[in-house]
Amino acid sequence: MESLVGLVAFVAVGAFIIAVMAVIIATAWALLNSALGALDRAAKNRQFPIQFGLADLLCLFVLIQLPVGVMHWTLGSLLRQGLIVFDVLVGVIVTLVWWKCVRTLSRAGIHMAWQRCFVLALALPGVYVSSVGLMVLPFLAGYFLLAQQPATAIGLLIVEIILPVVLYGLGRSTRAIVASSKEV
Repeated sequence: MESLVGLVAFVAVGAFIIAVMAVIIATAWALLNSALGALDRAAKNRQFPIQFGLADLLCLFVLIQLPVGVMHWTLGSLLRQGLIVFDVLVGVIVTLVWWKCVRTLSRAGIHMAWQRCFVLALALPGVYVSSVGLMVLPFLAGYFLLAQQPATAIGLLIVEIILPVVLYGLGRSTRAIVASSKEV
C-alpha cells in the first residue's frame, strides 16, 4: 500500500512539474510574440526569403550555453544525473524559438548582422528572462515573506515591476529596427 501511495505521489509531482513547465513555455512564447510583434507583422507583409548567417549561429550557441552554464553552476551538485534532461530541454526549446526568430528576421528583411544579433542575443533572452521572471518572482516573494525575509521579498517585487518596462524597451527597439529595414 505504501509503494502505491509513493507511486501516486511521484506521478502527481511529475505531472505538476510538467504542467508548470508547459505554462512557463506557453507564457514565454506569448510574450516573445508580443514583444517582437513588429517583426512578425513585417515578416507577414514583406515575405523575404529565409536565410541565416554565421552571426545567427553564434547567437544560437550563446543562447544555449548561457542557461545550461547557469544550471550546471547552480544545480550541478544537487542534480548530477538529472541535468542532462534539463540540457536537452533547454537545447530543444532554445533552438525552436531561435529558428522561429531567424525565420521572422529573414522574412521581415532584417539582414544587417548587428540588428540580427541585437534581436537574437539581447531581445530574445530579455523576453525569456522577463517572461519567466514575471511568473516566478511573485511566488519567490511569497516564499521569502513566509520565511521572514521581507527585504528580499520587496526586492523581488521591485524587479517584478521593472520587468514590464524591460519588455516595453525591447519592443520599442525591435520596432525601430523594423522601421529602419527596407520594404519590398
